[in-house]
Amino acid sequence: MLRLARTVKRSSMRCFCGAASTLVVLAIHPISSHAQSRFTAPQQSSLQGEQTSEPNGQTLERNGELEQAASRIAAREFTKAEVLLERILGSEPKNAEAITLLGVVRAEQRCYDDAEKLFRQAIELNPRLAMAHENLALLLSETGQARPALEEYELSLSLNPESVTAKQGLTALAERQALVARGNGDRQGALDILLDATTADPKESRLLLDLGTVELEMGLNQDARATFQLAHSLHAGDLQILYGLARAELAVQDMPTAESHMREYLAQRSDDATAHFGLGRVLQMLERTDEAKREFERSVELQPRQTESYYELGDIAVNEANYERAGELFRKVLAADPLHGGALTGLGIVAYRQKQYEQANEYLQSAIKSAPGYQPAHYYCALNLKRLGKDAESERELQIALDLDAQAKGAARRPPLAGPKPRERGAGEVH
Repeated sequence: MLRLARTVKRSSMRCFCGAASTLVVLAIHPISSHAQSRFTAPQQSSLQGEQTSEPNGQTLERNGELEQAASRIAAREFTKAEVLLERILGSEPKNAEAITLLGVVRAEQRCYDDAEKLFRQAIELNPRLAMAHENLALLLSETGQARPALEEYELSLSLNPESVTAKQGLTALAERQALVARGNGDRQGALDILLDATTADPKESRLLLDLGTVELEMGLNQDARATFQLAHSLHAGDLQILYGLARAELAVQDMPTAESHMREYLAQRSDDATAHFGLGRVLQMLERTDEAKREFERSVELQPRQTESYYELGDIAVNEANYERAGELFRKVLAADPLHGGALTGLGIVAYRQKQYEQANEYLQSAIKSAPGYQPAHYYCALNLKRLGKDAESERELQIALDLDAQAKGAARRPPLAGPKPRERGAGEVH
């Protein structure tokens, strides 16, 4: 639902839409309920500087006329609404609410430039008119101006925190823009969008879920856990949030709690192959290898192309010195993902343990090329190069491995962001 602002004579309109049956409605909610809740009680401060100078009876009459106009818009009787609004603006040219409603008419008629000017005029007259900010936000969103639209939604919610429609608009737009940013590889941009949106609407489950997910992707694991804990406290029945919380607890090495939440999730989603993999990782970290193997095996039963479970089973086989089985499992991973750095490293370790140093070097060099930030590849490459008598190269790879290990253990932090509760940025890597 939108609303407009400015006195434009019908003869001077730059565009006009005919049959309403083909009209694209910008509003994402019925205008009637929102308009009525806004206009039923007289609010002197919204009458653009005339606050207490107008007698009560006139104020009530004017609010009644505004409600009539809003009802006409809700019924898609835009010409009748326009007549009512022009009558109001003829005597009160600075009535921001009437200007906003006229903006809605123009927007519904697809006269978007006029609509935007009217919304901005209403805001200039009354910066605290939440419905003008909300409708401007919707218009900007629909015309591809995402960033200013987000700002207008946030302003609207700061003025009217209970607006369901503003929350819906903000959530939908923030999710879309964060997804675009992530698709472009701009995780920081996605994080900033979601942090701003959750500051404006701190209890929205979808925003908190997306925020926690991006924080995990960025290795901000302590923040991700805090986000998912908040989301879980507000939306305890949301399984996606429960699973995200379990992942964050795994990332911060809180294994007992991660196991509890992962099992709670699987009690309701026993067919989720990725969750079985996650529980397997938890059990592996708790050194309950046999239980971990069962979870990884269940994962590949449910999803035969679950490469990470094959990789973990291969890693367990290496630790059990079952090198033939490990090689089979790592090759299964590479059949699906030829550039899998972990599987290439695993084959290199198998060859190294079997004293096949030239072959180990081939695998480990391929692993480094495929995943240059994977610390075990550099570490085992250093050991293997030492066996080959290439001491200088070995020292170089060992130093890289030590640097990567230090980076993983260090605290990755960023300056506190604007908001009621500045957040610390934690460190770590999500598996």
